[in-house]
Amino acid sequence: MSSSSEEEEEKVAFLAVTREKRSNAGSKMAKLLNEEEEDEFYTTTYGGFKEEAEDIDYDSGKSDSDDVIDSDFDIDEADEVKSDMEDDEPKKKKHTTGVYKEPTEKKPKVIKPEVKKEKKEPKVKSEKSSVQIYQSTSPLIERKSKRAATAVKSQATAKREKQREERTKMMKEMAARKNVPEVRRLTQEELLSEAKITEAENKKSLENYYKLELEKKKSRIQKQVFKGPIIRYHSVTMPCMEELAVEPDIIVDGEGSNEAVRKIEEMETGEKCSRSFITFTEEKTYHEYFSSKKRKIAQRQICPVTKLPAKYFDPITQTPYATLTAFKCIRDAYIQQCESSQKRGKPTPEQKQPAPNTVTVNG
Repeated sequence: MSSSSEEEEEKVAFLAVTREKRSNAGSKMAKLLNEEEEDEFYTTTYGGFKEEAEDIDYDSGKSDSDDVIDSDFDIDEADEVKSDMEDDEPKKKKHTTGVYKEPTEKKPKVIKPEVKKEKKEPKVKSEKSSVQIYQSTSPLIERKSKRAATAVKSQATAKREKQREERTKMMKEMAARKNVPEVRRLTQEELLSEAKITEAENKKSLENYYKLELEKKKSRIQKQVFKGPIIRYHSVTMPCMEELAVEPDIIVDGEGSNEAVRKIEEMETGEKCSRSFITFTEEKTYHEYFSSKKRKIAQRQICPVTKLPAKYFDPITQTPYATLTAFKCIRDAYIQQCESSQKRGKPTPEQKQPAPNTVTVNG
């Protein structure tokens, strides 16, 4: 099984190497590379990594053919490998033709030592330009940005000054058209005198305001409160209280008199009842409605004939009666009494009226 799988792998590898290349091979890859969007980092950071054709700020003083290499990369990689392999042989010395000079204040120029180029593969130009921009032109980019910001600010200041001048000119023209005299600035004494006049006016205005407020208060309709005696009726719901009698306590005084005091306990029940209270604000009103003197109750009159409650009253005989029959009987008795009194020579009942309830009735 293992030998057959190895043979199949060899066949597959052999076919991949020996088969002909497709006519459209790599077409999609080239299209994708052309459509790839450029990263903003390489265009914005440190002023961009694109190489300028004519860089005025940077002048190396040498031709473009000479490579500028940092001092950290002076030793060749091949030499390092060789020195590792053979420790006895001395390392090749670095051959320099120039001297490093400090950049001046106006234009920083960096001159780096040169190294003889050995026969190697040509380096990509973009790598050289990126190293040069990173090391030599970073302060110049900051200075360029500062110069640009200063220029923008100066332009804005000049624009504001121009607008201010135009506004002043326009105001002068408007004043000249209206013939408005130029306003003189007041002195300190004049300002103080104006302040005194304003103070007097404010005080007068405040007094007028107070007067108006008083008039408003007087004109308001005040709620009239009754000041006489008041009787309040108050009805509430209260729990029912049951009174329980307790055995009386006997109190013995020093004189020897015994008094029995009866106590009453109140027990609360679950039921509720309604209670009404009447409150009098003045005692005089209370005595008018609840006097201490007992009034005489009028007795109900009874008919002397029928012994029934009297509904009517005879004004001549001054006798109450209940029915018509009783009235006739009372009148007959009255006539008989008048006749008998005339025979005896006594005054008639008309001259002397008898007392009520004294009429005699003959059977």
